[in-house]
Amino acid sequence: MNTQKGIWNPLPGFLRETQFWATFLIAIVLVAIKKWEPGDNLDAIWYSAVSKNVYETGDFNHFFLSRHWHTTVSDHMPLTYWITGAVFMLFGPSDFVARLYPIICGILSYLFVYFIGREIKGRHFGLCSILALALAYGFSKWNGSLMQDVPLVTYFLGTAYFFIAGLRKPKMFLAAAPFFVAGVMTKGPIIGAIPLAIFIWSLWQRDFSFLKKPAFYGGVALTFVLFAIFLHPVFHIDGRDPFTFFYFAKKGYAESTSENFWRYFAYVEVLWTNAAPPLFAFALCVLGRLWLEVSAFSRGAFKSPVVRLDCVAHHHSALVFSYQIPALHAPCLSVPCLGCGCAALAMALTL
Repeated sequence: MNTQKGIWNPLPGFLRETQFWATFLIAIVLVAIKKWEPGDNLDAIWYSAVSKNVYETGDFNHFFLSRHWHTTVSDHMPLTYWITGAVFMLFGPSDFVARLYPIICGILSYLFVYFIGREIKGRHFGLCSILALALAYGFSKWNGSLMQDVPLVTYFLGTAYFFIAGLRKPKMFLAAAPFFVAGVMTKGPIIGAIPLAIFIWSLWQRDFSFLKKPAFYGGVALTFVLFAIFLHPVFHIDGRDPFTFFYFAKKGYAESTSENFWRYFAYVEVLWTNAAPPLFAFALCVLGRLWLEVSAFSRGAFKSPVVRLDCVAHHHSALVFSYQIPALHAPCLSVPCLGCGCAALAMALTL
């Protein structure tokens, strides 16, 4: 609830921001445009087939591809299969319905990038982050595809945003818990990169002030409570809780990896193709900041608005940067950091 000049306004503040609605429209366009190849991706076909079987059988506790081939599927955590199967039950199976969950997640990911940029610098900065991110084809390619990494990216960003927001409004720490748990239930412990990045950054900055906030421990407690819920037998898959199910699935996968080790080098080419442009932009951002500081020092212009511009590279230079998202799962904080970094450089050079 907000009031302005004595007039009651029930809308949250961000819904009255032009930058938010611009971000929302950009997200709709980027997600709606089909950029994947015909036939989509083999993994997406696999996931949609398993989800359709959940819909047809009504069995959320056993995954299979066919009654004659791959009669038992154990590859990922179950959340994507559960949600997509439930969506099929609501609307019936179709190509659009199969993409509905990742489409919503894709839109939310862009909104979270805006909110993170907004939290770091302001509304204009958040919008500039989105505009910079829109230029990265590798990020938006799979937005509307039923890939495990699409919702994983959303949960990465949601966890990151609510943690950052919690530094200012501690109650926001509680909202980070369900996003973190959803990330684990989507693709396992990879989302642990978020607390790892927080620890490394805090150690580097020697700032653990968030540990003094009771709401932070409330968020941690809520996380464990949500995890405990999935231990209930109603969520078991083939007689095992989701965490044990995932462990044995990946254990079997790891044992077969040695036979297929060399094929994983194919990811190097894909990674470079998608990572090179934003990494180059980030390098320019760092060089631009150094150039601005050196130039300001030589002129003695310490009060210049250019110098006062807080380039996000200064705040996030310790993070591991990889832009093959969501085709590869990487620390998703790189998305707002790189986006905001490119925007900061553009803003600095235009002042």
